[in-house]
Amino acid sequence: MREAMSRTLREQEVWFDFMVQFQEHPETMPIEDSTIIWTSPYVKLAKLRILQQDFAHEAQLAKGQNMSFNPWHSLSAHRPLGGPNRARRAIYASLSEFRLSRNQAPAPLPPSPPVITSPMPPSNKQIVMEMMSAYEHKDIPKVLSMMSTDVVWFTPGDPKTIPFSGTHLGREGVAAYFGLQAKILKFTAFKPLGLVGSDDEPRQVVLINETALVLATQKTYTMDFALVITLENQMVTHVEVLMDTQQVAEAFQPDKK
Repeated sequence: MREAMSRTLREQEVWFDFMVQFQEHPETMPIEDSTIIWTSPYVKLAKLRILQQDFAHEAQLAKGQNMSFNPWHSLSAHRPLGGPNRARRAIYASLSEFRLSRNQAPAPLPPSPPVITSPMPPSNKQIVMEMMSAYEHKDIPKVLSMMSTDVVWFTPGDPKTIPFSGTHLGREGVAAYFGLQAKILKFTAFKPLGLVGSDDEPRQVVLINETALVLATQKTYTMDFALVITLENQMVTHVEVLMDTQQVAEAFQPDKK
């Protein structure tokens, strides 16, 4: 490519269109996932002109040997975004420092501010998956820690026939809900079947298969149900259980004599 560019510029000047894509839909055009192709049209902002020249002669090459270009020396609004660019920033700075050191040349530009890297916060989907894993492993304290202090948990049904049904408020209320289930049920299977919702969607739906034995009646029920989980600021604020209440209620009813 370098030889082709050198050969072309000896004979003529070259023009390039400078084009960009605008992020029209953050959900389908994420910045952090560079594998997703954006669907917005390209918009031409400018034309770049490179004059006819011979840049391959010795003096020109010597001058360019210690030049540095850093796209972060620009307006904040124009800075490169996304994880790959954060990595490039650190790599470019290290490569530039190494090259100048080997060439025993002074830095042509003042050093950039130090790159402060921090782990990306987990997505809502990751939070829900982690919470389900904690529940599977009976780590109730961890489950509760992922909920807001004023979380609301709703399970449908009549408390007269399904003792753990109703609205449970706050972490203490949800802890009592889990405690009641542990006293009256013996779970023999709990398997998440899937999760519906994009990474950062505030509402996630978990599909679950569950088998439980009602200790008082010695009846077992097996069912698929869903948890509709709402998150805000990376904390679970609301959980709604969608289940077959009749099937559960029947398991709590003793056999008629």
